[in-house]
Amino acid sequence: MRGDAVESTDRWFRATVAVFGVVAAGVAVAGVLIDPAASGRVVAATPAPLLTVRRAPEMLRVAIGRQRLAAALDVVLSGPAFADARSTSCLVARVDGGTVYADGGDRAVIPASTLKVLTAATALSIIPPGERFVTEARAGAAPVNGVIAGDLWLVGGGDPLLETPDYSRTQDHSPEIATDVSKLADKIVAAGITRITGAVVGDDRRYDNVRTVKTWKRQYVASGEVGPIGALSINDNFTIKNARGRRTGAVDPPRDAAAEFAALLAERGVTVGSDARAAKPSDPTATAAAPTVVATIESHPIETVVQETLVWSDNTAAEMLLKEVGFRSNNQQGTAASGVAAVKAFAATRSSAPYAAVDGSGLDRSDQITCALLVDVLAGEAAGGPLERALPVMGESGTLRRRLKGDAAAGKVRAKTGSLNGVSSLAGFADTAGGSRAVFAFVGNGLASTTTGVEIGNQVAQQLVRFPDAPPVEALGLP
Repeated sequence: MRGDAVESTDRWFRATVAVFGVVAAGVAVAGVLIDPAASGRVVAATPAPLLTVRRAPEMLRVAIGRQRLAAALDVVLSGPAFADARSTSCLVARVDGGTVYADGGDRAVIPASTLKVLTAATALSIIPPGERFVTEARAGAAPVNGVIAGDLWLVGGGDPLLETPDYSRTQDHSPEIATDVSKLADKIVAAGITRITGAVVGDDRRYDNVRTVKTWKRQYVASGEVGPIGALSINDNFTIKNARGRRTGAVDPPRDAAAEFAALLAERGVTVGSDARAAKPSDPTATAAAPTVVATIESHPIETVVQETLVWSDNTAAEMLLKEVGFRSNNQQGTAASGVAAVKAFAATRSSAPYAAVDGSGLDRSDQITCALLVDVLAGEAAGGPLERALPVMGESGTLRRRLKGDAAAGKVRAKTGSLNGVSSLAGFADTAGGSRAVFAFVGNGLASTTTGVEIGNQVAQQLVRFPDAPPVEALGLP
């Protein structure tokens, strides 16, 4: 089965040749034909009239290249290892805004982590450029003689990268991308505070207290794939168990974050009078209970946060971004449902293709989108814009750092990966040999091995980078 766009490309090419080949009634059409079965090989060329495709050689070359690319992508999907999965998978590729290939483009598929593209694009559209997440330390009154009378409130502002230095060292990302929470403790010491008579109170009520998605596999948190979600998250709401970074999820995330921060204060000589606790739903708001801001710490700009989320496929960050867009778009409702509604509304501004998801990371197997939707959303982004810059680079960075290293595609493809059992996906941008911008999405479902999906994704990237991969006009035999 050939891709839908192969035949449309044939028609487009022949129409292009006809337009440029006709000079007047009765004058012959330039007879350049492409054999789809031969991946775009030129099989016939007749003498051209006065006004010929020679006057638009690059258009002809691109037309040949489009057809060759379509045929090559069809070959990629036609291998025996993919035969059983093709009917449940999809591939869409566009070059310079025109669809070159579409196979199952409107088919609903499990996207895995390519769903993060939609979450990230929505976040970038809702959160103003350059904005930073702010974590606050607040008190009931200004300290007197270095003493805070009562509690110190640690108020979460949704920063998904709030970490201690020892945790950052166990992560794939560069430590400098994290928000070092120990610097907030340093600021409190620098303010001359030596004692807190009450407790450190963790307040994460910016979002709801639903920590996971009920249809996720239970081992996701246990295996460290994603932490318990909350607006105050230190170390992804994990506790480090050993030097290799083995982690366990927090039982009470805001309390555990408060305890982590109290320990940082104690290391710096600050005495805390009571055990850490979490703010209760019945407690006054942090601004009412603790109106005095003692110190704050800001995250990196939203563009950098999104970059870390996509480059390293950070599930916890994606889920926090989902709740943040829900908070900002739906009357301060920081829930997964409000976030999903925000993503759906954003996607509808770019595409008529359906979107159905329950999370922002793509961990849930009930998530369903299409390759057409992914490509529509990606194509709507400015070339070289924040979303494109946030994607991993083939052979160089993040989840793509080991793929096609040293290949011609290395450094020329920026794309989001995705992987679940039986699912492998790749969606993003490719810089072609001809200077074009390609946008593509491949999502393999029903795979016997995710390795097969990775190989197909790699081959798609390689074919796109080669475009137009067509002979010079001189080789066409036209006078």
